[in-house]
Amino acid sequence: MNILLRPAGVNVNIYPGSVTVTVKQKIMEEAKKIACVIIDQNIEELNMLSQSIWNNPELAFNEHYAHNLLTDYLEKCGFQVEKSFTLPTAFKATFCHGDNKNGANIAMLCEYDALPGIGHACGHNLIAEVGIAASVAVKAAMVSTNQIFGKVKLLTHLNITLVSRWCP
Repeated sequence: MNILLRPAGVNVNIYPGSVTVTVKQKIMEEAKKIACVIIDQNIEELNMLSQSIWNNPELAFNEHYAHNLLTDYLEKCGFQVEKSFTLPTAFKATFCHGDNKNGANIAMLCEYDALPGIGHACGHNLIAEVGIAASVAVKAAMVSTNQIFGKVKLLTHLNITLVSRWCP
């Protein structure tokens, strides 16, 4: 197989056959593979986060256990974490890679509060797990490909109107 390489974003012809793939598509395919592998490799820890939150339900604005559990994990994963961000049980976790000014600005949402009397029947423990998983997976894809630059931010479930202020 002969590969004719051209600058990023320009079509790359792969011979033999008539398949034409852009460099960006190949990078995104590789990033997706990396993200899936990272989630699979960390599935037990991610499930532990969800189950720990499930087993320790905390009502809105009182999620101290979940806050500490999630922020400790994100710090371990290499995110810059602002604990007690705007409220005692809120946080913002950020990872930057490469050119932040011209790169992507990706935000994920994380919820972890329970409902009175029914705990996590709302599934917020799962939303927390998925938010963490997606953030860690995107971070790994950015670093591994070294072709995707920007910021990944994981935000808590506070007033959604504040999100635009958190992702300048």
